[in-house]
Amino acid sequence: MIDLPDFARLKVTQATRTFTESQLSSFDHIAIVLPKEPPGSVFADLPQGKQLHKLVDRARAQGLKSVFTRLGNARATGVTAALLDGTTPFALLTWARELIADCLRERPAKLALLTAGLDDDVRAEALSAIIAAAYAASFRLASFKTEEQPRPVDLAQVSVLDGKPKLPLERLHAEALGN
Repeated sequence: MIDLPDFARLKVTQATRTFTESQLSSFDHIAIVLPKEPPGSVFADLPQGKQLHKLVDRARAQGLKSVFTRLGNARATGVTAALLDGTTPFALLTWARELIADCLRERPAKLALLTAGLDDDVRAEALSAIIAAAYAASFRLASFKTEEQPRPVDLAQVSVLDGKPKLPLERLHAEALGN
């Protein structure tokens, strides 16, 4: 019998409570998903909300869909705030792939996902697309090189910090394995 490798080493979890500042400092990167035109009130509960609000307004004025900043914690956690863009499933998956590519630029091992200002259906679709993109990005093809190359840190964990709606994580994992 052939033993297949574990194609999806990525661990995906979903929180049941609201996040805390100390919890955020345990992540290497945080992806924040906002509506295409976020009202000012959505930034109140976000980490460094006033700064994010200014950065997002500046980015929107320049026609950009995402901004990058860092938290002022000991780990200097990276934060990517992205404006949700995607009316079709394909466009949503393309947007999620681009968001994950932005987040993985610095090779984080632990990524947190957070949303603000989205209704439950849109939030579930966006988070599912991002998780699918994270599974795809963490997949590594077999390597048959004779010399071992040092590997950079791979994404090992994705934590969804939104407790609701409850995402079908097992189904998303099975879909990732099937793809």
